Amino acid sequence: MRTFTVDDIMAYRPCYTRKRVEKLFSGRESMTIREICAVDTPAADRLWVLTRSDALDSDLRAQWITIIVTRAITNHALHCGIPAVERWAENWLSGTNREAGIAAYAAYAARAAADAADAAAYAADAADAAAYAARAAAYAAYAAAYAADAAYAADASEHTQQIADLLSLLPE
Repeated sequence: MRTFTVDDIMAYRPCYTRKRVEKLFSGRESMTIREICAVDTPAADRLWVLTRSDALDSDLRAQWITIIVTRAITNHALHCGIPAVERWAENWLSGTNREAGIAAYAAYAARAAADAADAAAYAADAADAAAYAARAAAYAAYAAAYAADAAYAADASEHTQQIADLLSLLPE
């Protein structure tokens, strides 16, 4: 399992100072993903670390993305009022259609339905997450939707839920 050092975190160019990161490490040489999840910082800041392109191995990242995207599709696309998107959401959730082009449209519509007006500002992080997670073209579309939600969702309870989702996938 991946561990992080102060230098690893600083290489990501966080908004925190080195002194603040060292204080969060509490004298430890390194921290595990589980320890990063438990640091006393806002959940959004912990997610910021965990969504860097090399923070998680690709299988764990893909599983985490699937959990989060499934929730986003269920909450935002499944009953969004756009019949084509709702049909796609039903098919995505059942596993019968995860086509990339439709997924990209549905992700856009779901974000619009959720009133995510600033999604374009987060495209760089979304593209980074999508590029790393994608093993197939379809995965890129929902990974992009995930990255925008995971890194920048305004709802702190969703951030906390996303951390809980990741913790549920980690071995004890």
